Amino acid sequence: MKIMDLDENKLTQILLMAPILANNENHQLIKTAMKEYRITPGNSLEIEFAKDLFGLTTDEIIIKWYDGNFDITGLFFKSN
Repeated sequence: MKIMDLDENKLTQILLMAPILANNENHQLIKTAMKEYRITPGNSLEIEFAKDLFGLTTDEIIIKWYDGNFDITGLFFKSN
């Protein structure tokens, strides 16, 4: 699953900076700013996910990032 390849820290930084980016570029909506967010080496997968999060439909995200698996119970929170 592509979602498992993301670096959570990098993704968090990108999402936390998204409102600042939108404001600095005079965008009314974060999703319009994300369309212009440049993919750079080192965090390209995380930026791709963030752009998709604001640009794709829910079904498209599930298919692309979760291999079409709509039931991901336990994917992120595994029991001991």
